[in-house]
Amino acid sequence: MRTGGWIVACALLVGAQVACAAPAAAQNPLGGPGQKPGNPFCLKPGERTVEVYGPTDIGGTLGNGRLSVAVNPRGTLSVMRWPSPSFYDQLKYFTTDRGQPRLGLAPNEGVFSGLHLWLAGGRQKTVWLRDLELHQRFASEDSDTVVTRYRSRRLGLVLEIDDVVPQGADVLMRRHVLRLSRRSPVRRARLIAFANLNPVASKRPYVPTQDWCEEARGMDVAGYTRAADAIVYHISEIDQSIGQQRSVAIAFGTSRRSDGHQVGADHYADDSVSPDAPQSAYDDAADGKLSGNGAYGPAEVDSALSVPIGRRRPVTVSFAAAASPAAATALLQRYRHRDPVREARAKRWSYLRWLGRAPLPRHAPRRVRQLAKRALISLRQAIYEHAGRQGNRVAIVASIATQSPYAEDWIRDGSFLNETLDTIGHPELVARHDYFYADVQHKLEQGAPPGSPLSACMQPTPDGNWFMTNYADGPDAGIFSWEIDEAGLGLWTLWRHYQRAPATRRAYLERVYPAIRRTAGFLIAFRDPSTGLQPPTACEDDFQPRSGQPTMHGVGPALLAMRSAAAAAHALGHGDDEHRFAARAAELARAIDSHYQVDGGAWASDYSDGGWILWPERIKSSYANARMRAQARVVWRELAPSFQAPAGPRKAGCYEAKGLLGLGHLDRQVDPSGLANVRRGLRWIADVEAAWQPTGILGECWFVRNGRMISVPSQPHIWEQSLFYLASLEAWGASPYRAGRGSFSEFPSNSDGKSEKLRDLSQRRRASRAVPFGGL
Repeated sequence: MRTGGWIVACALLVGAQVACAAPAAAQNPLGGPGQKPGNPFCLKPGERTVEVYGPTDIGGTLGNGRLSVAVNPRGTLSVMRWPSPSFYDQLKYFTTDRGQPRLGLAPNEGVFSGLHLWLAGGRQKTVWLRDLELHQRFASEDSDTVVTRYRSRRLGLVLEIDDVVPQGADVLMRRHVLRLSRRSPVRRARLIAFANLNPVASKRPYVPTQDWCEEARGMDVAGYTRAADAIVYHISEIDQSIGQQRSVAIAFGTSRRSDGHQVGADHYADDSVSPDAPQSAYDDAADGKLSGNGAYGPAEVDSALSVPIGRRRPVTVSFAAAASPAAATALLQRYRHRDPVREARAKRWSYLRWLGRAPLPRHAPRRVRQLAKRALISLRQAIYEHAGRQGNRVAIVASIATQSPYAEDWIRDGSFLNETLDTIGHPELVARHDYFYADVQHKLEQGAPPGSPLSACMQPTPDGNWFMTNYADGPDAGIFSWEIDEAGLGLWTLWRHYQRAPATRRAYLERVYPAIRRTAGFLIAFRDPSTGLQPPTACEDDFQPRSGQPTMHGVGPALLAMRSAAAAAHALGHGDDEHRFAARAAELARAIDSHYQVDGGAWASDYSDGGWILWPERIKSSYANARMRAQARVVWRELAPSFQAPAGPRKAGCYEAKGLLGLGHLDRQVDPSGLANVRRGLRWIADVEAAWQPTGILGECWFVRNGRMISVPSQPHIWEQSLFYLASLEAWGASPYRAGRGSFSEFPSNSDGKSEKLRDLSQRRRASRAVPFGGL
């Protein structure tokens, strides 16, 4: 389990004063100036939990594969990645502690909105929406539009923000709709749109932290453009991972002419800001009237715009991203007056078309089906279709989150994401994803010598292996230089895509076979002659085994890889390769049977590793095999305590869906009555773990705090959600995709204040009834 792995392992390395990114080619440069005090390595000092990088503050995500946005549970933007889900984060946002107000954020971090109100009796008041009572959901279970509705009973007002990213444009549209009750003391209102953007155009090789925890570098330049009535941020710098100049610009403005602006110094980020620097826009907005400073930088900059907002005059605040200020401003001008509701409906139809061939679990409970849909929508958001050095490949990030920094492509995760994409009818994306893996595979004349006594996590990447993670444009991005389980699963996914449709994919297999052969050759050479297993020096899932013997977490994928390589060689008629690969697979199988045995003949006691043993490794080809049945019993025994949380004895867990997926494959074939347990576990994930917030997204793990379930980190975690989806198909079987119903605000849909109303009256009436996971 990665969270029990690389982020905690990195913390341990830091505690030992060892660089987190250990390849000799790039020692970790963290700890320099500009990082938040107390976190010199982007880590919580002394933290040993899954939140070692700080809490993931994400309530919902939206995006189009280029612009990726996260909204926190209070309606504040916490992530804004552009031009890829993998890079770069353009927001100033760095949480530190779940026990602190705002998770340790400074009061001016992120993007959020407020209201300046004129009340009866001549009083005035400024409120930030994040401080009000609220409810958050998705507008539809088939869309990614995030709806956050704020309420103040004392002020008699409701304000709804609908966050929309059109599929065809790199623009975030934040539609604000205000309603006042008849007895409201509010006589007039002004919307304050606050933004603490932090443009970044560089990423560090091996250590993916440059765009979120090393932000105080004084590089921001921002200015108000009167002709466009917009504030534009810009940066141009060398991307350290590729050695090329990159430029990013973000323009933001409102759908109606603003009546105030402020471009200020971020005094909260740097105590050494000159007294002559302009006032922070956040502080300046306290009285509801912005001072009008027009430019600042290069430095840490925050900014704000104000605009009147009325009962039936919605206001849209838009953010447009492009490579230059002129392009960003032009994009903003094209979209600032468009109707966000129409854009959201078009986006929903794009999802419905993309999901048209996707099966859903047949007759499963409603929440299970909703979470299955959310898994597929999150997966689409994570796909970057301009990946690789030539820009014609596909990469899929583990999450768009920055904390933990998972916005990279793990081949371990990607093998299961490929399985999901093939299942829902997108084989072309799988092929392009596998071509990406073939391109970024390390091809070295001299790699780490097999059996080297040094930790494999710290060696140069051996020939035929993959770095721990890759940025979407190709450079190595993770902490560890290679991992044996990623090598095994990487080879398997290259074969698996052909295996699903061999009649039509021979050309594909011929194209990736050199990568298969290279990995298989390494796995043959990487052998302990005394055991027939691989040496215990290999890093497995972000840890080096400490028992003197490799664990099933690494040995199982190696066996899966050798069997897959032999099958690929047979399919292409490479007899010599087939013989070598099959012989090594048989040797590994014998060694596994003789060296690994726990309760009743099972190979592993951990439900995560045991789930893999059942599928996709399938150590024994027949699920009726006594040892396979014993493994299934162990997996369920280890899983069951999780499903008693939060009241039961287990207070933390990870990857239950991995074990349930393996059980589902076995029970579906040999013991259909056992599917009742699989369904029980999946219902717990949907009803308990995913219900920790109304949007129903999953993190990689969970823990109980003060009796409450919290699913973290890096939600939505694309792998865990995809495992849930695949397991639900095994548990309930498959049925065709069915669209759900959705709703938006009951107020006028257009952003220019005219009186056009939504066409569907029943849809408007349903809008006030919020349903967990979004939609109705």
